[in-house]
Parts: sequence; structure tokens; C-alpha cells
Amino acid sequence: MRTRALTVVETTRREIFLLVSRALSAGYARFPAERFTVLAHRLAVADDAWLARLADWMTRHDSLRRLRLAIVAELAHARLSTGTTGTRKTISQALLRADEPGELLTYWIHRYGRAIPKPIRQGVADATIRLYDEAALATYDSPGAAMRFADVLGLTHPVPASDQQAKVFGHAVDRRRNLVERVPAGLPLLRARRSLHWIPAQRRATLLQRPEAAERLALTGMSWQTIERWLLGDMTAPAWIAVLPSMSYQDRLAHLADFDRTGLCDEVAHAIAADLADPASVIRSGVTPLEIYAAMRSVPASRWSSALRQAAHLSLTNVPALPGHTLVLIDRSDPRPHPRSEPRSEPRSEPRSNPRPDPRSEPRSNPRPDPRSEPRSEPRANPQSDPRSDSTVGPASPSFTHADAAAVFGAALALRASSADLVEFGTVTAHVPLRGRSLPETVDSLHPIGGVASPARAIRDHLKDHNRVVILTHPDSAAETAEAITTPGQEHIITNVSSGWFTAIPLIEMARIAAWPF
Repeated sequence: MRTRALTVVETTRREIFLLVSRALSAGYARFPAERFTVLAHRLAVADDAWLARLADWMTRHDSLRRLRLAIVAELAHARLSTGTTGTRKTISQALLRADEPGELLTYWIHRYGRAIPKPIRQGVADATIRLYDEAALATYDSPGAAMRFADVLGLTHPVPASDQQAKVFGHAVDRRRNLVERVPAGLPLLRARRSLHWIPAQRRATLLQRPEAAERLALTGMSWQTIERWLLGDMTAPAWIAVLPSMSYQDRLAHLADFDRTGLCDEVAHAIAADLADPASVIRSGVTPLEIYAAMRSVPASRWSSALRQAAHLSLTNVPALPGHTLVLIDRSDPRPHPRSEPRSEPRSEPRSNPRPDPRSEPRSNPRPDPRSEPRSEPRANPQSDPRSDSTVGPASPSFTHADAAAVFGAALALRASSADLVEFGTVTAHVPLRGRSLPETVDSLHPIGGVASPARAIRDHLKDHNRVVILTHPDSAAETAEAITTPGQEHIITNVSSGWFTAIPLIEMARIAAWPF
């Protein structure tokens, strides 16, 4: 007979994994809410082995990294409370990206105060020795970081592994104190960046027209986003050519209209198009039909059209093949603009503890280089090639509406499912044929119905012997939709259509039956 304690643990597992699964739909690294923290703390005490496996699995998804670090901190706290050894090694191995030592310390201080136990400090120190180098300092150390590199060093006191790392540590402290006039001679990447920022703004675009431009930029380790800021947003065709090597599949996809606007030559465009339509590139990038169709809307009837239609078909591989019989209901009455990407920035939902010793020492722009292009923390240039980076696709397309996104998402999900019924609804409802159709053909067959939608009626009319129902509607209809489902099971009510839902749906269903992917 199962005990009540075991039942409580199983319920807690399901709830925390459900929260983790839903977080994937957002596409950016959320700060842990209080409920998540409470659940992580409970499991750290009651079932630390399962929670550790969950944290290890979460490393596959960068949008879960802050939730993962919260779990790591709670596991460490539980270990310290029981006198279990190995906390130092656990902390060190859990920190994978150079901003994570600061993120972990910030969480700990916010949760448990500034008295940081020695094993925590030692584990973070070990991680900084492994993670802190020139590129990391240039990429992640900025006033907007959860904690500056210098503050992490001040709290943990790591011993540099080499003379060059000692210079990196020293320069991190100088940056924190705004002593950035000089970069040490042993830091070539940072010196190369500094030299670029001394070039007058009006001469920078001309520099990128030189044959050695791409090679010179490569020496700086600057991502295309940083170079765009360096050019003060004035990207030209030579500038795009120079930064193409540092752009991911999604980056290029999101800027096809910019390539055309700046007059990118056909030779380079053909090479980009070939990569967009390459099956290996599509699979490796993890691009979804939602992203492909947003790009289609940004460059309609263009030199990219053929490649994009091929990519749209290939991208179905990155959509989950749901088992059983699925009903997909698409609300075709909502014409509001829909962002074609997850948020570029990461909204903060919790206060941060502030370990900074002196707020007056916050770095300011150097008055001599152009302050608008000063180096600052940047996301990884390639969100897909770097599996730990935050997801980002590009600017929103005003022509890609919420209804369009729902149509593409629903059609892709239905086509990949083992068995599915696809229904569009507004003032009336209509079945959408799937047999023998490609994704573009299915999407093209969907049309705005208009009027005021009735999700409840659509559910009553079409939900029969299905194993699950996926309803794509707008926020105002969410409550009505939930009330209309009289037999709760595998239902998914989606109001914020995003690529992350392709990953989230199967995991949410696994959480409901306690079938873990680890």
C-alpha cells in the first residue's frame, strides 16, 4: 500500500515538471516564481536523486537555465543541511555558461542571504576558473548582468589558472571600477575590440568593405549583434557579408528583408538560400514552421520564396509526432499582430539581490570612443549552435498576425500527428482536409472566418473520441474554452502561440502521467 508521503512526493514531482514544461513555451529564461522555489526545496529534501536528474535533463534547454540554477541551489542547501559531502563538485559541474556563477550567487543571496557557505563559494570559484576568459568577459560582463564578474571574484576568491586568466580577472575588476582606458597587452581579443571602437563612427562602414574585414572581425570575437551596435544600426550589404559567418540559421532567416533592403548581391543570396533549404541545416538548427512562415511574410514573392517553401516542408521534422488521435481547433477570428519570435530580452519578474560594493563605481561609457557603440554584454551569436543560449529569432513582422501563427502551428501539429482532425472556427466551423497535402497547401487552405469565435461550440461539435485536443485561441476566450472541456484529459489551450509549444506539449502530457524523459 502506498504511503501518503510517497503520494505527496509524486504529486510534487508532477507539479514541478509541469511548471518546467510550461516554461519551455515562453522561449526565454524565466526567473523562478515562488511556487517553483517551494517545490524545488521540498524535493531537494524528499527526493534529491530525482531532482538532480531533472536538473541534468534541463541543461538541454537554455530557456530553463534559471529554473535549473534554482534547483541546483536548493539541492546544495539540502546537502549542507544534512551534512552530505560533494556540494563543491556539484556546484562547479552545474555551472555551464560564464554568466551562471553570478546567476547562482544572486539566487542564493536573494533566497538565503549574503552568508554564502564555503562549499558554495568554492564550487563557484572552480567554475569561474573554467569559464572566465576573454570572450566570456566581453560577452557576459555588463551592468545589466545579474552579478558582475568582479563581484563574483570578490565573493569567491578563485586562484587564476594562468597568467592570462590573471589578466582577465584583473581587467574584470578594472571594468567594475570604470578603469577601462587601457586593456592589458596579454588580452588580444579585448584589445582588438577596443581598437575597433576607437574608429570614428563615420569610417566604420567603409572599413567593412575591405577584403580583410571578415578576418579582422573574427579576431574580435564579436557577434553580428555587437557589430550592428558598433555600426550604430546602419548595416550595409558589405556589413552583412562580413557578419554572415557568425549568424545562425534563425538569424539569417529573420533578416532576409534586411539583406534585400541593403542590396545583398545575388551570389551571396544564393548561398544563403541553399543553406536555408538544406535538410541537414534545417534539422541541426531546430527551426520550426512558425519561424519559416514569419520569414515568408517578411519577403513575399522574392528570391527567397523557393528556398523558404522547401524549408517549411523540411521543418516539419522539428515538430513532435503526437501519438493517438488529436483534435486541433484553430480560432480564425483573431487578427491581432503576433511577434514572430520569443522576446529578445529577458524580463525580470523578481527583485535581485545587489552584491555590488559601490553603486557609484558602475562603468560608464568611455567618452572618447563612440558611447553608443561601446562593448556590452551580448547574447550568443548563434542561439541554435549554442544549445545553452537564449532563444531568439528576430524582429516582429506586423504582417504575421496571431491568426496566421495559429494557422501554421495548428496545421504543422496536425500533419505530424499519427492521426488528427484539423478544424478552423469563427462564427462557423469547418473541417480542413489533411490527406495528401503538404504544409504550404494546408496553410493556404485556411482562411479568416471573422466574427466572434465560440470555442465552446467548436469543442462540443468536434471533440469526440480524441486522445487530446489542442485549442489555439486568444486570451479573452481562454476561460470559456477551459469551462467547455467537461472531461479534463490531454487538453492544451494556447493563447500565446510560439515555437516553444512544439516542445512543451509532449512534455506536459508526460508530466500528467509521471513519465519522465530522464
